[in-house]
Amino acid sequence: MGKRLFKKIRIGVGLVVLVTLIMTAMAGIGNAKTVTFLLSADFRETEKIEKLFPEFEAETGIQVKTDYLPSTDMTKKMLLVSVTDPGAYDVFQVNDESFYTMAPRLLSLNKFIERDFGSVENWKQMFAPTLEGVIFDGQVKMYPLITHFQLGAYLKSKFEDSQERKAFKERFGYDLPSPPEALQELVDVAKHFTRDTDGDGEIDEWGLLFGGKGDPAQCVFEHMFYSWGLSYYKEIDGKYKVIGKDPEAREKFIEIATFLQDLALKYKVLPPGITGIAWETFAMFGTGKYAMHFGWSQSEKINWESPEMKEKIGEVGWWMWPSPYPAFEGGWTGYWSYGISKDSKDPEAAWEFLKWFLSADTLKRGASGGWLWVNKEVFEHMIKLGEVPEVTARGAQTARPLLGIPGFKMIRDVTGAKIDKLLAGKIMPTQWVDEWAQGIEDVLKSMELPIY
Repeated sequence: MGKRLFKKIRIGVGLVVLVTLIMTAMAGIGNAKTVTFLLSADFRETEKIEKLFPEFEAETGIQVKTDYLPSTDMTKKMLLVSVTDPGAYDVFQVNDESFYTMAPRLLSLNKFIERDFGSVENWKQMFAPTLEGVIFDGQVKMYPLITHFQLGAYLKSKFEDSQERKAFKERFGYDLPSPPEALQELVDVAKHFTRDTDGDGEIDEWGLLFGGKGDPAQCVFEHMFYSWGLSYYKEIDGKYKVIGKDPEAREKFIEIATFLQDLALKYKVLPPGITGIAWETFAMFGTGKYAMHFGWSQSEKINWESPEMKEKIGEVGWWMWPSPYPAFEGGWTGYWSYGISKDSKDPEAAWEFLKWFLSADTLKRGASGGWLWVNKEVFEHMIKLGEVPEVTARGAQTARPLLGIPGFKMIRDVTGAKIDKLLAGKIMPTQWVDEWAQGIEDVLKSMELPIY
């Protein structure tokens, strides 16, 4: 009987221990921290870093759950969940187009930065370009990853060919610039490489390529006028003045619009149907039939420099769109950054994740692509690896933020809706500029902003 009693006691104790272990495990699961992260499906420069998430999870006990959407759908999704499902995401990937809209829905990072970096000023010392594009109402709303401005790519094999260089000098009277540094050089080089190669009377190679409709086209126009020291509008004594309505600036805008239209219609150095071409230009450049490409060329750097593409198109060089005003040649810049939702269920865990994800140590292990990595240590590291074109450092000194302006997306949509008509010759540059400037003013008025 004593043995049976002892056996029952031992079984009972074992059951108690088992139940305790199960309850402890369940409590641990219930207390496990999870950070939900909304990312762009087409911004893949952090893909290698995302593969390091298990390391962060093992070190911190914080689980990372990711969700991907096309960039074009992200703003709509972020706004929707902030109303219908607050807290669905802890961390948002935010680009320039959604910054002004999303900033009020993001936590200020100041208290985290001041606690872990001593001060916001100390934190800013890590970054190379201006951080104006992540500040909203005096508060840091985003932790920056990259800043971007447009660059050109060109086929070195064409520019370095001795016969091409000889033919160019005979035609234009000066050495073939590799790459062009002035607008007239850009025109001459583009004309030189636009040709009928098989003698059938049809042009089959072109000197220049950029998207001629929608966002890619408006980005080129924006780059040009920002690289001329212009902008959409400026605030004067609390009122907003549309720059395109200033007489002197208007003439510059007309000159820019005329130049872009002439590339398509007068010089004919762009492929036919350019106003129906947007992001397809990346694949088109990869055919080797275009001497120069301009736009968000860095996004294709990894692809264009792959062994397969090198066999097809050779080495790719990098260039900046020429500007008569070198102090502004970088054009406009925006950011890809990350913010914490004001509805985050665990802001501390979200901050710990961001701090790890965007640290120099983490980025140096997994960053890829030709963008300007705003962390100075990372940028210098990427330059040494050859990941970032050296011309990027030059542009970073002069590019100006396009972020954080009221009506940002609506104002850009005014350009996007009209730019293809300009390139197609359906409207003359002077009329186009005047209608465009009026469209911007109409947007500002619709927002009930005072007009200067």
